[in-house]
Amino acid sequence: MFEPYLYTPDGFRLAKRQYAGPQDTINLPPGQKRTITICNLFSNEHKKIDEIARLLDTDRRAVILALIQEGLVVDRRGSSRNPRTERRQTEALRNDN
Repeated sequence: MFEPYLYTPDGFRLAKRQYAGPQDTINLPPGQKRTITICNLFSNEHKKIDEIARLLDTDRRAVILALIQEGLVVDRRGSSRNPRTERRQTEALRNDN
């Protein structure tokens, strides 16, 4: 059963609802600070991926990768969808019979 509250408007499945970043971020490298900011805006401020990209002057890909890296959304790249080639092979087998 499809449960819309488990997904973002962009179609990503949520893995966690809340994000608690580190308390002391002063000594962290800039890239890690950006990841923390992205996750905070997404999870705690309920901003959409496009809004975060616009606010931080970055692209959607960087935002999505940060959210996947921190475990807030599920990575769809490793999904168990059947590749097209398998479907074609099945159709080819049917045609041979």
